[in-house]
Amino acid sequence: MKWIIGLLLVVIAPLNKYDQIGQNNVARKQAEQAYRARNFAKAAAQLDFLTKKTQQTDKALWLNLGHAYFAQGNYKQARKAYDSYVASESGAPVAVALTQLGVIACAGRDTLQALDAFRRALLIEPDNEPARYNFELLKKQFSGRINQKKRPTQKQKQSTQAQEQEVTKSPRQEQILRRLRTLNMSEEQANQLLNAMRDDDLPLELARRRVGAQPTGASGNRW
Repeated sequence: MKWIIGLLLVVIAPLNKYDQIGQNNVARKQAEQAYRARNFAKAAAQLDFLTKKTQQTDKALWLNLGHAYFAQGNYKQARKAYDSYVASESGAPVAVALTQLGVIACAGRDTLQALDAFRRALLIEPDNEPARYNFELLKKQFSGRINQKKRPTQKQKQSTQAQEQEVTKSPRQEQILRRLRTLNMSEEQANQLLNAMRDDDLPLELARRRVGAQPTGASGNRW
């Protein structure tokens, strides 16, 4: 009798394993079909189901899940999915996730984080055109805003320089400057960007151009 029970357990265990594999394959296929049909909510639901499987080792699911959330405009969940992918993977596909994170950061008016994400993407994949375009666009916008201001007279310049020497930057400003220097910016560029942030809100042109568009690299997933 014990032998029969043991045999049943041995037989049932593989069957459960094959059943789980079958469910995963169905969910994966449904997610792909839903995404191609632009039913991003269904695609996200299936992908979320797959990422929660303890035996799941395909890290690309996190990238695809990020794309599905991004396409819905659910940037909070998209950021979590992309962060999970970046933390667990390496190579060129990570640059795709970082580019998406940069766009999300810009949509949230966090230009420092956006610049850092685009910079990291370019370090991984120098030929990543979306990341390079976005990075240059952000820097150009800040530079352009400064250059469009009325040029001060020589007397005003001297007065401004004297004031800058007398005024001590706040801890928050010093923190921002340190973060800017990590983006391989010169001291002059970092100060220009800091001044631009004081004078106006963070630029939204990048977010307007990119938000709602087909996620970068969505066609390059590994379904």
